[in-house]
Amino acid sequence: EAVPIMRSMCRQVVAVNAQGIADARGLVRLLPPMMSTRLQVGEDIEHKFDIVVAEVMDLWGLGEGVVPTMRHAAKKLLAEGGVLLPSKLTVMTQPLELFLWKEAEKEKKVNLSALSNFTSKFSPMRINQFKHRFLAEEPAKALEIDLMNVPKQPQDGEPNLEGVKLCIRMGGKPALGAKISHMKAERSGMLCGYGIWWSVDLGFGEVCTSDPRSAQRSWKQLVRWVDEPRFVVEGEELQVLACHNENQ
Repeated sequence: EAVPIMRSMCRQVVAVNAQGIADARGLVRLLPPMMSTRLQVGEDIEHKFDIVVAEVMDLWGLGEGVVPTMRHAAKKLLAEGGVLLPSKLTVMTQPLELFLWKEAEKEKKVNLSALSNFTSKFSPMRINQFKHRFLAEEPAKALEIDLMNVPKQPQDGEPNLEGVKLCIRMGGKPALGAKISHMKAERSGMLCGYGIWWSVDLGFGEVCTSDPRSAQRSWKQLVRWVDEPRFVVEGEELQVLACHNENQ
């Protein structure tokens, strides 16, 4: 841990549990105060690790650098046959009917539609705190990222869209990966946007997720608003194009 306050808290947790650790004949050793991507075997640490565990996910999933962190860990810090946790990150999406101002308009008898002009494309929120309807029963897997085998940066023009010979670009260069997901509206309604959250594989069937229906979550979700809300009918096919680079 490179953040001083977090590192200090870590020391306090270890100290409080020192007796329990000793009783189990365990040992806790803090690594040097630096980013893990700067650790070098033989200088900062004696040898590679059998298990590497990291929690570097934000509400976007990738915003805190889990991709470059785990790429470095898999190549430089993990012993042969070692375990990387999490090993896979999946980004989920689900079509959504959600009107931010509807309840306020009804209660105050005002028209707040002009506020939609100030809405960003993405909004972080706890979806369950707003009146909403998902227009499909289950979320679709928009992206699946194998953290043990993160792809190299594609060359300019190199196909990176799953199943299609097309190159999707982000920030002026090819994305690390891209995918088109297909889903059907299972109920009619106004498509306002898509709820987005993530899930990471911790092995042995255990997952950590920011799913709005999960009791374990501490992260918010994202809503990607469509430019113009539109009515969709039951059975209508919807498509979502998702792509990612190292940090978004």
